[in-house]
Order: sequence, then structure tokens, then C-alpha cells
Amino acid sequence: MRGDDSTLIVEDNEMNARLLMHQLRHLGLDDLTHFSDARDALAWLRGRTCRLILTDWQMHPMGGAEFVRQVRRYENGAPARSLIIAVTAGAMPSDYERCMEAGVDDYLTKPLGLAALSEVLRKWKIL
Repeated sequence: MRGDDSTLIVEDNEMNARLLMHQLRHLGLDDLTHFSDARDALAWLRGRTCRLILTDWQMHPMGGAEFVRQVRRYENGAPARSLIIAVTAGAMPSDYERCMEAGVDDYLTKPLGLAALSEVLRKWKIL
């Protein structure tokens, strides 16, 4: 499994995806790949890991939980592992728990501010 420094954004809302990519570029990340369909993102990921994956949670037809489970299944036993951060409008404790159970490393709520994004990326030493 090949690892790289790219960032994958999986977000089915075009405006949210544009905003997130703008924020990431502002923070100095420029190797960005975006998919609006988690199934396409999974096909692109086969045989590779990304440094960072930011995924929406409530997508159709494949939701964030299933997407993360599939990514973790691909990575099982691989030397590299992607940092996965869920980005969701769900701000209840149960939403956080569901994200963590699926295999994410961290969790951000929408609307996503630059300060919160920067903080979590610094926490994981991406910035």
C-alpha cells in the first residue's frame, strides 16, 4: 500500500467542498483531491493511503460511516494509515460516538471555521 502526502476531501455538497478546499489551501495544504461520491473516493484510494482524509458523514448513496469502515478494511495490516476526520453537522454526543466507532481519528462539526480546522490539524501534526 502506497502512502503519500495528499489530502482527500469526500463531500457531496459542492459549496461545503469548495469552502473546505479554500480553508485547507489557506493553511498551506495544496495536494487536494475531492470526490462528491464516497464510492468514487474508495476506488481512487485502492492501494494507497492519504496523509489526511476529511469526510462528510451524511452523504448519499454511501454515508461516511460505511466509507470509513471500508477505508479501514483496506488499510488493515498495511504499514501506513490515513488520518480520517469526520466533518458533520451532527453535534450530539451520540454523533461523535458513532463517528469514533466507525474508525475516524477525529471529528469536526459544521459550520467549519478555520480556527477549528487549524487546531485539529495542528493536534495531528499535519500543520
